[in-house]
Amino acid sequence: MANIKVLLVGATGETGSAIVQGLLASKDPKYDISALVRPGSMDKPAATSLKESGVKTIPGDVTGSQDDLVKALSGNDVVISSMFPFTLDLDFVLADACKLAGVKRFVPCWWGPVLPRGRNILGDKKWAILDHIKKIGLPYTKIDVGWWQQLTIPKLLSGRTDYMLLAFAPSNTLLGDGNVPSALTNKEDIGHYVARIIGDPRTLNQQVLAYTEVLTPNEQMKISERISGEKIEPKYTSAESIAETIESAEKDVAENPHDIPKIIRLVGAQYQNSWGLQGDNTPENAKKLGYLLTSELYPDYQGIRFETLMKDVVEGKAKKIYEGRF
Repeated sequence: MANIKVLLVGATGETGSAIVQGLLASKDPKYDISALVRPGSMDKPAATSLKESGVKTIPGDVTGSQDDLVKALSGNDVVISSMFPFTLDLDFVLADACKLAGVKRFVPCWWGPVLPRGRNILGDKKWAILDHIKKIGLPYTKIDVGWWQQLTIPKLLSGRTDYMLLAFAPSNTLLGDGNVPSALTNKEDIGHYVARIIGDPRTLNQQVLAYTEVLTPNEQMKISERISGEKIEPKYTSAESIAETIESAEKDVAENPHDIPKIIRLVGAQYQNSWGLQGDNTPENAKKLGYLLTSELYPDYQGIRFETLMKDVVEGKAKKIYEGRF
């Protein structure tokens, strides 16, 4: 059987790099992997690293001419978008080019928790892109990956987890009462799930939730205490506080619609409300919204569980996400 030809847009980003590694490791199916790289970045270290790993780099720019973009995409079975979330409008451009290039499956830029329409301004833009994809008749697969385990690492008094903590993911701050379940995925597993999904005819023109386990924040805290041997004192943020943040951020964004930090503040609070309070990010809710689940599609695949990640973190062996990016 011929290898499946895949082209990635955003291959050097945090999610894109995880997808690349999963595709490279796949044995069945096998993939011929290309990455679209801006012409001015072809000789930069990130592009050089892609080439050294076995990925073919193709010069091209989604913001350039449509004819050049169609030429760059032509001949690929699958095109995957993992661009910067705040440039999502480019997925409209990419979808149109995929249609003209005869791409057999387009994977738009989602890569987050389950979001019903109306919960999140970023999510609603993604839904608009999917509506466009369907309108032009482009074959697609939409993939959500739940909440990353790496974004839920608690801070320990000993400081052993400090190297994994990120400023935009406050540690030890739980939403509501901390008992709302959420689908979790280790970032390192994303590419392995994608390798299964995009080679599976059952997932064509479907939306898929890729996830490994479902835990509440309180359960994660208990696991972390057991593994670390340290007591953790969580802080709880009320639903009222999150609602106030959303209201304030909505006003700021209305007054400054192109201010990325203000948009991030709003999107972050809306995410917290969705997965942390409303319970949107669960397999049960995903199925109600028409998703397929990787737990049912690929029951043989055992992803990295939060407990395993915490053991590695405490031992200083875990790989930090967004290394050198924030």
